[in-house]
Amino acid sequence: MCGLTLVINKNRNGFNAQQQDLFSTLMYLSGGFRGRDGAGVVVVDNIGNVKMAKDAATVDEFIRTTEYDELDKYAFQKGWAMIGHNRYATKGVISDKNSHPFVIDDKIVLVHNGTFNGDHKAIKDTDVDSEAIGHALAETDDVEQALRRVNAAYALIWYNVDKKEINVIRNMQRPLWYMETTNSYVFSSEKVY
Repeated sequence: MCGLTLVINKNRNGFNAQQQDLFSTLMYLSGGFRGRDGAGVVVVDNIGNVKMAKDAATVDEFIRTTEYDELDKYAFQKGWAMIGHNRYATKGVISDKNSHPFVIDDKIVLVHNGTFNGDHKAIKDTDVDSEAIGHALAETDDVEQALRRVNAAYALIWYNVDKKEINVIRNMQRPLWYMETTNSYVFSSEKVY
């Protein structure tokens, strides 16, 4: 039961303090409830470049790292979107490598909440089922075709580097809440009132 967070800046001109506070609050909330085995963040800048960091640490520890501080500053200067993940390990050992996000073939940057039913290695021989889902998405431009190969509960957020698109999808087995503010689109595993 992992936690996902996504804040998209409508203006593409760098995050403001309110957007950054919202992102870190949602990361912190979902970290307390949805995963303490790893944390990671991706910043997509206003021209589509990606910077990220991940660690086999709790979100409380991760938010205090130099890497997170650098991403936060980068988002303030140039951020279009911030994608966050808190890991609750179900498949694969707890490690920096197995923390999300996963980068697949320099094309897909993916975070996942859910668990594969059966063997994910039929898609790709990876330690973590989430990484196998990323491979399914990287192998075709047809999202529906890729997801037909995925027998899993899922909420997915991924950035397609080639197309410079953020994608969000879930099935009925995992929550993902949506909220729109004046300057942001927000998605989160936790409902915020």
